[in-house]
Amino acid sequence: MMSKLRLFWILSAAALTVSSSPCNPTQDKSCVAQNDALSTAVFEPLTKAPTHLLLNVAAPSITFGAEGAKMRIFERGENSQLFSTSYILYGRAEAQIRASHGKGVISSMYMQSDDLDEIDVAEFFGGEPHKFQTNYFVKGNISNYDRDRYHNVYDDLTQEWHTFGVEWTPEAMFWYYNGQIVRRVRSAHNTQGFPSSPMQLKFSLWVGGEPKNHPGTIEWAGGEADWKELPYEMGIRNVRLVDYSSGEKYVYGSGQDLTAHRGQVFGKKKRDSSQEKGEVGNGIGSVVDDEKEEMCDDERVLEKVPKGGGEKKTEEVFEGSGSRVQLGFRVLCVVLFMIYLFQNVL
Repeated sequence: MMSKLRLFWILSAAALTVSSSPCNPTQDKSCVAQNDALSTAVFEPLTKAPTHLLLNVAAPSITFGAEGAKMRIFERGENSQLFSTSYILYGRAEAQIRASHGKGVISSMYMQSDDLDEIDVAEFFGGEPHKFQTNYFVKGNISNYDRDRYHNVYDDLTQEWHTFGVEWTPEAMFWYYNGQIVRRVRSAHNTQGFPSSPMQLKFSLWVGGEPKNHPGTIEWAGGEADWKELPYEMGIRNVRLVDYSSGEKYVYGSGQDLTAHRGQVFGKKKRDSSQEKGEVGNGIGSVVDDEKEEMCDDERVLEKVPKGGGEKKTEEVFEGSGSRVQLGFRVLCVVLFMIYLFQNVL
């Protein structure tokens, strides 16, 4: 079972990520969200000011150049953000990221809706450069605490550029690292709920290790920040965003079912040949068929790349191939389920 301390600091950290909206249909029954639909696929190299992304800061806190965008924190209290002008309703998001250095410093790539559905594509810890976190939330519900996953890699994510992505459909979410799947969550039989509202793509750079934050948040972020390491810098480039729905606006709230005005919800679910090859770029690739593998609700794969580069080697921890792996994994699932029943039901 998860400790109360861990539960509390995950709650605190999630509350910082799940920002408020001026009109949240879940909280305000009179609210009708009308989100501008992307309804297409866009690409932003970020070598210059983007067309499809907005920023909450100006230069020098964010700059654009040959290496893409650089978001910076020069002093305490700053928080740089970059977010899409339009929303997607199912689709794909991908970007190349070089996370910021610094203990307690968090670099984030995530998607979020007005009613606080959220998919954390990747969150990076400046003091622990060889891991990143994936997560998701449903309607701002932070009462469940076992949706996060940590992924360890050989690469130093603060020194090198790497590609992170997510594909989101009504059936499943897939997270990718350098083109390799690292996690899958299916909507069927998912007791945690599943994101289903239109979302914006967002990037942020913030200091979780600010001493005035809750101790649990500071611990989650990796400890108190060392302000002598300023400025902190997050690199972002080659952003790709694909909408699997179409129309002018996505409308929902005040008793109205979600609709795509002058369009169709998830109307692009039939892929053409170009989409099968990876519509958002070679980094994301085609979707893995769930039914071809034996696994529990989540699939986690550790990609291990030799230090100093070289050919990538992917170690599939729960790959479900081979009779011994299948049998062992099934036994593990049964044992974990029995432990859960014993602790929570019996």
